[in-house]
Amino acid sequence: MQNQRKNYYGLDIAKFVAAIMIISAHFVSERGKFAVPIDTVFSLYIFSVPFFFTCSAFLFFVKLNKMTDKGDKKEYFIKYEKRIWIMYIVWSAIYWGFRIADYIIHGTSINVVVGDIHTSLLFTTYSTIWFLPALGVAIAIVYMLQNIKKRNLIFMGVILYLIGCLGYSYRGILESIPFLCSFYDLYEKLFISIRNGVFNGVPFVIVGFFIAKKHCNINMVSNAILSVIFSLLAVVEAFICKRYFIGSGPGVDTLIMLVPAEYFIARFLIQVDIKKRSIYIYMRKLSLLMFTSQRLFLSAIPIVWPGFMTPFLINTYVGLIMMIGLIIAFDLLIIELSKKSNILKYLL
Repeated sequence: MQNQRKNYYGLDIAKFVAAIMIISAHFVSERGKFAVPIDTVFSLYIFSVPFFFTCSAFLFFVKLNKMTDKGDKKEYFIKYEKRIWIMYIVWSAIYWGFRIADYIIHGTSINVVVGDIHTSLLFTTYSTIWFLPALGVAIAIVYMLQNIKKRNLIFMGVILYLIGCLGYSYRGILESIPFLCSFYDLYEKLFISIRNGVFNGVPFVIVGFFIAKKHCNINMVSNAILSVIFSLLAVVEAFICKRYFIGSGPGVDTLIMLVPAEYFIARFLIQVDIKKRSIYIYMRKLSLLMFTSQRLFLSAIPIVWPGFMTPFLINTYVGLIMMIGLIIAFDLLIIELSKKSNILKYLL
């Protein structure tokens, strides 16, 4: 199937759903109390961040590949990176404003401040928005290495991801090897988390890169079937990791089966033919904005105003719907106001 469309509405819809899953998972784990089956469903958010990496990489490289002039490619790359890093800096400034307010209201210590600055410089300025610098770093690495042999790029992605898995979902295996465990501990003291642009971002950006290179040679039905198969395998792997391999790892967000699952999910969604609707354009704009703005309402505001969360916790099921609605309404307002304000465009 030859698809020259500039818009991939299947991806837009899926990213919007992924953003909702991330918000829901954070609300459930930090604020709400839900029945085990519902809590388990929200655990599927583990597909969301890899999907954002994969889609972002696909869209970047599919546009880059249409360019023939090296100067144009370089200019596009610089413009893309500039957008990502400016967005990150602006959101960081907002979140640091709340952090400083927290220092003033509740007090702090020099160790806490130094620790927060250290985390900000080498990982992220605030929870969740670590995705932005991770994406910027991952895109830059793959862009610079895109012309190396295919097998070498794949090999690099596999090694990096396995290193990341050992430090996260498979931490239990690592803890049985003291020398390696000490190395990982040292790395995390310096760089805070193994789940970053290098070990988590680069592998999925490579996935998006290869989809952009050749994304139409398998029919849609096959992609759909393979998506389901590898997604189910990833879920099974998550349960196995949680029971046998996670050790002291923070979660099961880095699963081996997520890589082929994201590959075939993205391929399938690219091939889905969906008629143009304005709502899909809004979903595209909302998805990343929901990703970056959610912590305002889930963390930042409640820190300086504890009573803010009270209405959301009377009934957590209703509260979750209210929270999602509030975030979407806030983000829609930003989108509309950005049409008249250049400053707000940096948030999008």
